[in-house]
Amino acid sequence: MLRRPLILMCLAFGLGLIAPAPARAQQGATQAIERLNAALLDVMRNASIGYRGRAQRLQPVLTSTYDLAQMGQVAVGRTWSTTAPEQQRQLVDLFTQFTVANYASRFNGYSGERFEVLGEQEAANGMVMVRTQIVRSNDRPVPINYLMRRQGNAWRVVDVFLDSTISEVARRRSEFGSVIARGGMESLLQTLRDRVAQIERDTPR
Repeated sequence: MLRRPLILMCLAFGLGLIAPAPARAQQGATQAIERLNAALLDVMRNASIGYRGRAQRLQPVLTSTYDLAQMGQVAVGRTWSTTAPEQQRQLVDLFTQFTVANYASRFNGYSGERFEVLGEQEAANGMVMVRTQIVRSNDRPVPINYLMRRQGNAWRVVDVFLDSTISEVARRRSEFGSVIARGGMESLLQTLRDRVAQIERDTPR
């Protein structure tokens, strides 16, 4: 059974959603989310490969669809500019591991769910919002909206909104800020290591 996913991840980006995006932008951003949805559906239907198998399948698509470096940096906030380069590198690596672990632990079974892409809208600063939902057989659909920014020829996710309003990056920024305030960046790095290890321990193989 699919548990309600913790969708990996702006702050107030000033979305200002208006008319549908141009067709060219719509194809690129929407296709990226369709590839993500297909990968999620694949691991749900093949959940018997276990936690590690799901993580291995999901890591390539997650790291190519999400701008995890940018999301981690924004989640850390102003502390990022005073963080040593080696700690910045560790933060991005651990944030990536944490994101993959969360997806692999939560998309752990299939009971008829399907993903629907509902459309795409322009957002502030040249970004677009791709609106989707998870349709479940015995419960209401779960809206999941992806805020995306173009990087070269690709569109990358920079934030995710669960139930249309809950910003993953803003939630992580509040959480990470509390850890940093108590123990600094090294405390956050250790917290992320511990959480990844706990997910691996608690998720059935």
